Formats: sequence, structure tokens, C-alpha cells
Amino acid sequence: MDEIQTVSGALEEIASRFLLFLPDLVAALVIFVVGIYVANLIARLVRRALLGRGVNVEAAQVITQITRWSLVVLVSITALEQVRFDLRAFIAGLGIVGFTIGFALKDISENFVAGLMLLLQRPFELGDIIEIDDFRGRVTSVSLRATEMETLDGQNIILPNGLVYTSPLINYTRAPLSRIDLDVGVAYGSDLDQVRRVAIEAAQSVPVVLSDPPPYVVFHTFADSSIELTVFYWIDGRETPQFRAKDLVLPVLKRAFENEGIEIPFPIRTLHMEQTTGAV
Repeated sequence: MDEIQTVSGALEEIASRFLLFLPDLVAALVIFVVGIYVANLIARLVRRALLGRGVNVEAAQVITQITRWSLVVLVSITALEQVRFDLRAFIAGLGIVGFTIGFALKDISENFVAGLMLLLQRPFELGDIIEIDDFRGRVTSVSLRATEMETLDGQNIILPNGLVYTSPLINYTRAPLSRIDLDVGVAYGSDLDQVRRVAIEAAQSVPVVLSDPPPYVVFHTFADSSIELTVFYWIDGRETPQFRAKDLVLPVLKRAFENEGIEIPFPIRTLHMEQTTGAV
């Protein structure tokens, strides 16, 4: 009889606790279900907004998933708090595991985050000619791990996104005008007005040189055997590499100077030799 009463009392206690726990459980389930629905809705809106801005499909998918799962975690924590689940020990354990994994995958996670930032900020597009860390070429691919480009001499370069994001970047496509500086020296007896005119006309005669802005000449140095000047002219960096632009203009400039009788001197050194006669 006593055993029956003990079992009956235990069942009553369990039932009483369950009835007290039931409202919290229902509230937790409602929060979880509604939260999942809202998380999916927000994720879809985020994906639509990203694609509307022209963000890469791969990046949009990753950001959407991160958004969805972040909201799911937040909803789950809120729901568990309703049933008085001890989150402190659970979160502490997750923190230790996350720190260990994050430290082991430091480089991968760095490139991943940098890839997301590049795809969101879009400092360059596919096909743009850019220069990063002494590498210059056309962008052929951008992923979450690396940026791939083809250099002007035909080499295929894969740069980690961490390096791309933290390095100074020149986008020649967005700012297509490139100024070329070509140094030359003329003899001291030269007519400088003539030199200026001939140099500008020579630069303008080369097809790759732009007429707007126009070429110009600056005289700047009295050197040992010449007056130094620089011919400045502009090119479209998307079409013509800088070294090619110099190679095209320099021969034309030399021929123009020769035709006009303008001398390009070379350094001259005069050596004075003294002969000493020793006593016999």
C-alpha cells in the first residue's frame, strides 16, 4: 500500500511539474516556429537585395546562408531560454571549440571574409585591368578564396583574397587614362621652343597617344652635357600597356629630333693626364 502511494505521489509530482512546464514549452515552440519563418523570410529578402545590386551569385548564396543560420541560432537561444535551459555552459563549450577551429583555419577564414568583402564592395569587375602587389593584368575570376588574373605577358596569377583586400589596388579600367613620362636630353645649343614643338608633334603623331588631355613638355634639369626635359602624354590604359606606349613614342621622338637637327648628346668626360719625369 505504501509503495502504491509513493508511486502515485511521484506521478502526481511529475504531472504537476509538467503542467507548470507546459506553458513555457508551448511558448518556446511558438517562438521557434515563428522565428524560423521570419529567418527564412529575411534571408530571401537579403538574397534578393544582393542580386539586385549585382553581387556575385556565389557570394549572395553564402551571405544568405550566414544570415539565415545566424537568425536560426538567435531564435533557438531565445526559445531555449523559455524552458530555462542552461546556456552558459553550452556557449562556453562552443566558444572553446570555435576558438580552436578558428585558429587552425586562420588563413582560410581570412581569405573567405576578404572574398566576401571584395564581392560586396566590388572594387573591380571581371575583365578589369588592375595592379596588385606588382602584378598587373586582367581579372578573369573572383571566388571566395582567391582572385585570378591574367598578366599582360600571358601568365596566370592566383592571389589570395586576403592579400588582394589589404594591398593597394590600381584599377586601370575605372580610371582608364594613364600618363606616360618620357625623359630625354637635348644639347645646350638647342632652341628650346623648337624642341618643345617637335616633341609635342612627335607624341601626337603616335596613334595610341590621346589628344585630350594633350601632350606637353617640361624642361627641368641642367645636366652635365644636356638640358633635361620630360615629355608627358596620355594613353588609354585598357588598350595599351605603359611600357608599350613608351616603346612606340621613343623611336618617333628620336627620328623627329634628327630630322629637325636637334642633338641628343651623350655624356662626355675629359681626362687630363699628367706625366711626371723621375730624377735619374
